[in-house]
Amino acid sequence: QLLPTADRQLADLNLTLAGRDWERADSLATGYERMPQPGARVLVQSAWARAHVAAARGEVGGAEAHLRRAEMLQHEKGNPALAARTPRHRVLLALVSGRAVPRPEPWLERDTTTSALITRAYMAAASGETSRARDLRTRLRARPTTRLGAHGATPEFIEAWIAARAAQWNEVVR
Repeated sequence: QLLPTADRQLADLNLTLAGRDWERADSLATGYERMPQPGARVLVQSAWARAHVAAARGEVGGAEAHLRRAEMLQHEKGNPALAARTPRHRVLLALVSGRAVPRPEPWLERDTTTSALITRAYMAAASGETSRARDLRTRLRARPTTRLGAHGATPEFIEAWIAARAAQWNEVVR
């Protein structure tokens, strides 16, 4: 039985990325983006694939632009519940490339979900805004602890980021 078109496209794209065939991955992603009425999942994954390709080529600005596109697509057309997590990719790119950590988009600032609080705390800690990160961590502690890990972090993870920013490596390890 054949996979539905979108699932087959995503599988092809992910297998190509896993094989590090950057030219083919870029070609597939570009082609999928240009299709008439591609689904939101395909558009988001294509933007992420193009970000991976750009990063692999050392094109940090291009990677950042594609990640920003993936964020907006996820927010506007994709899965709003997952949209709050997508900025974390740009934070990591900024940290490994030595660029400034991005500020949260206005829609993310208004989002009160657990995922959004985690992402904003992550962004604040990574950019050195420790008082803001601590405030957000405190707000996270008020949430049910059984759900925090499912959203991608715990208050201890945020504490480790704050400690890392202050070069307190023993605290990071703890």
